[in-house]
Amino acid sequence: IAALLRSRSGAEIAAKETDSVSPDALWAEVIDLADSESAWVFLDDLHHADPTAGAELLRRLNRYATKSRWIVTSRTDLGVPEIAGHVVALGALSPAELTEIARQLVGRTARPMGAAEIAEVVRVAAGSPWRLRQALAFGEVRPATGTKNTGDDLLEGLPPWCRDLLMALAVVDVALPPAVLDRLGAESDPDLLRALEKRGIIERSHAGGVQLHEVARGLLHATVRGDELQRQRARVAAALEPEADLGLAIERLFLLVASGKLDDAGRLLNRFGADWVLHGFARAVL
Repeated sequence: IAALLRSRSGAEIAAKETDSVSPDALWAEVIDLADSESAWVFLDDLHHADPTAGAELLRRLNRYATKSRWIVTSRTDLGVPEIAGHVVALGALSPAELTEIARQLVGRTARPMGAAEIAEVVRVAAGSPWRLRQALAFGEVRPATGTKNTGDDLLEGLPPWCRDLLMALAVVDVALPPAVLDRLGAESDPDLLRALEKRGIIERSHAGGVQLHEVARGLLHATVRGDELQRQRARVAAALEPEADLGLAIERLFLLVASGKLDDAGRLLNRFGADWVLHGFARAVL
């Protein structure tokens, strides 16, 4: 968050200096930078963060942020009573709301849809706007298979290289940068990747990395099993090997350990261990 806000404000602070400051000072800087721009900051899926750190973030924002506006989403209650009055609980969208979204999406395509077809995709979506997008497939109604999408549904009709890429993305928790994607075959058809992004199956980070949408990742991860799971872990670990980024190196460590490649994991620890401790990643590694 600090790096992103600095890049927006033009602040130039060396990474080494950032690593030497206390968490209190770093959070104070983050809030000051956001307030200085009256920025709107959106933090998605905070439930993936450490619960204690996430709760502390919300407390600090509630106490100290004055001119900036922060929108935070989480699937779990992070247990911060101080912000109870600022929390909105969201559930499934109503059929009427989904119908309106469907009409807007269909209006952007060249293929008209009647009320009966729209009603069918709304039924298949079962309250989820993401499932609605998949059911519509942007102008092409998919067969009604009930309300349960599967990983096989998402892979249907895709070329082998693209299926392989999506299966690889299903075994990682981070966005993979363009160089890693190219090693996994993503350069084969950029137009197809853009189409998958439009459908919401993949998402791009602010730095240009690509990862699966959380729902797609869950569906595809359930599809990758046994030998195929190990194969995908191994190929992603190999694609990450040239990367010097500390966060990506941690992801590679997890893949190597999960694959049973403990000797390779040990070499990675020897290579990055000191830097992980120095830069505050030891907790993530443990």
